[in-house]
Amino acid sequence: MAPTERYRMTHRQIASDQREEFGRLAERVFAPNETTRADTSLLLPHLDEGGLFSKRRVDYEIALAEFLKKEPAVRLLDLGCGAGFWLEKQAARNQRLEVYGLSAKDYRRPEDRPPVSYIGKDSLGGDPIFKSLDGCATYVGIELDRTAAIDDGHYFIGDIHQTLQTFPANFFHLAVSYQACRYLFDPLRVLKQIHRTLVPNGYAFLESFTSLVFDHSENSITDQAIQKMFRRCGHPITWGEYRPTELHLKSGLAIKKTKKRFSLPIKYRQVVENPIDKTRVVTYYLEP
Repeated sequence: MAPTERYRMTHRQIASDQREEFGRLAERVFAPNETTRADTSLLLPHLDEGGLFSKRRVDYEIALAEFLKKEPAVRLLDLGCGAGFWLEKQAARNQRLEVYGLSAKDYRRPEDRPPVSYIGKDSLGGDPIFKSLDGCATYVGIELDRTAAIDDGHYFIGDIHQTLQTFPANFFHLAVSYQACRYLFDPLRVLKQIHRTLVPNGYAFLESFTSLVFDHSENSITDQAIQKMFRRCGHPITWGEYRPTELHLKSGLAIKKTKKRFSLPIKYRQVVENPIDKTRVVTYYLEP
């Protein structure tokens, strides 16, 4: 989108625009991402920690195992959890893991999920494949006839931007998100809230997390430049494309909370139309 097609807005106008957008999002039907595969966590991004000679790769499984070694109870948040079947599997693996899910709508009961049609079997694992009736989403291994067991005290319904603000600070040890961050209207605002809710040295692994950052010459900032900017500000992150398997090329962000507050040298810039789904999205600019 050319710079002349964008329009500048004040912070107050952005807040008003967000409230309107949240209302429209609440009316949309988001198909839950329900998968029975055990390798869902492998599709999440990883964090490269340390320097040149002490570098190590931390993924969700490694971070979880480390917390379980030293904490009596570990709290996990799944942003965009659908019905919560993946959270059920995680909790079943270890009784000291307390799981929380956040979903745009309540998908726990079969009758509350969007209708889908069966189109065949997955050539790799033989799992059934379903497609939403509008043809926009394809799902593998959906558990069509089962009600999720996650209770109201651990299952939250609402927009990610707003609901995250209701969680206490320094509460979750781990936060994950798979195929949900692409719908964010204000990605860095959400990231700031995720950072607030994480315990010190907590981790977030966010698949499909992208953000539009520009310099004062109207040039977009690359993933590599954003990653360097985070690290200069003391936030250990890995941001950009990664290949979890030979068949998957994804984008995402992994971050470790090492500072009390989340800060970056960027500010709100303006709101533009997201070319992917025609919704509006906040963009940012570097501070002078």
